[in-house]
Amino acid sequence: MKHFHLSSSTIQKIAIAFAFMLVIGAATVPALAAPTPTPDAIEHALGLDQVGTPDSMLKTVLDILGSYVAKTVGIILGAYALVKMVIALKDQDANGITNSAIQFTIAVVLMLLRMILRAIFHI
Repeated sequence: MKHFHLSSSTIQKIAIAFAFMLVIGAATVPALAAPTPTPDAIEHALGLDQVGTPDSMLKTVLDILGSYVAKTVGIILGAYALVKMVIALKDQDANGITNSAIQFTIAVVLMLLRMILRAIFHI
């Protein structure tokens, strides 16, 4: 039986693609559950049908990016980084420990991105 090996960059790309599909799928499920999904229903499910001031539109975009996308990718990246750190600690790999610590820090920033953006834009 032939075995194959996936590199860590390939696994990262697959995880990010899966997270993106999961977020988009979860956001559009209410619209697609309707008897006949329309573009208006999908926009309403994503919260894009709101008309208002530029501040409220910016708040909506930041909420979508900060709440759904960044938080989901941050959680998946954080879990991946923790597993990678445990393996690196077991193998006593200094470079692996450093890389996983950096990835975990990025994951924490992604999970807190909504709060950071709200502090910057005062929304």
